[in-house]
Amino acid sequence: MQSGSPEPPTLLGKSSLFTDQRLLDVKHNDYAWQALAPDSLEDWRRRKDFTLEQVRLAAGMLPQFEALELQPRVWGHTAYEGCVIAKVSMETLPGLKLTGNLYMPGMIQSKAPAILCPHGHWEKGRLHHDERGSVPMRCLMLARLGFVVFSYDMIGYNDNDELLHRWEKPLRLPAALHGVSPFGLQTWNSLQALEFLCSMPEVDQERLGCTGASGGASQTWTLALLDERIKVLAPVCMLSAHFQGGCLCEEGPLLRLNGVTSFDIVSALAPRPMLLPSVTQDWTNLLPQYEFPALQQVYRLFDAEQNLANFHCDAPHNYNRYTR
Repeated sequence: MQSGSPEPPTLLGKSSLFTDQRLLDVKHNDYAWQALAPDSLEDWRRRKDFTLEQVRLAAGMLPQFEALELQPRVWGHTAYEGCVIAKVSMETLPGLKLTGNLYMPGMIQSKAPAILCPHGHWEKGRLHHDERGSVPMRCLMLARLGFVVFSYDMIGYNDNDELLHRWEKPLRLPAALHGVSPFGLQTWNSLQALEFLCSMPEVDQERLGCTGASGGASQTWTLALLDERIKVLAPVCMLSAHFQGGCLCEEGPLLRLNGVTSFDIVSALAPRPMLLPSVTQDWTNLLPQYEFPALQQVYRLFDAEQNLANFHCDAPHNYNRYTR
């Protein structure tokens, strides 16, 4: 017997034939996907259709929910800095409510453009106000520019507190088997928030937009994919090929099945006008060099490169005054 440590015993010899392929390429939120632009409009349409079906599946919308007739309650109108701010509450599914604030210009003489503002994962939700981001200030400034703005609560935030935002496994797993998830319920509320805006006589239904940061950006592009009435969007500090989002409100059951990425969702929105702010100190740090040029290729298929813009700055994750 030769000296030295013996090799550990094996049942099978070392061979690629006996390697479990499932362990070699595990997909996860930090998986580095490729941002691949389609080669033609036909390829783009095919990928868009697949992406749309995958998002609907993940949101539990195959088949679509049966919508309630919205009966919004709007009250507490308060004049402030040339604007009017009101409280809003309505039921969007039996037991599921939608709450938020409506910001309107003080004087509306004709139908006004409107913007939805999903807030994302700020600590204080739609009421968050600090140097990294102020949702009320964003909405107030937009209203002063002449927009009607609806800032609404994500599931589990502020006044929408009947469900938790993050579901533990004992609830999450059986709910997913029935197509119910934070992603699906939050997306449904975003769709109903748009319906609410469109029901307002003051709103021009041909001029609708959406903007939010982080998880609010995920809701922005998901809503825009599902409802093409969103004509312009600004998803802030979110698009990345190497990070798809870390919350259940962004990662619906089966959403990433067959390689659907955030880039696929965003590219499916072409050629609608889109502003993509990014920063150096979060996962959007490479957007100007990688994802944005690939997205420009998509818009080039429509001869619509002018509809796409990136604003990049040296800063942490934010939707602050400078980004606004």
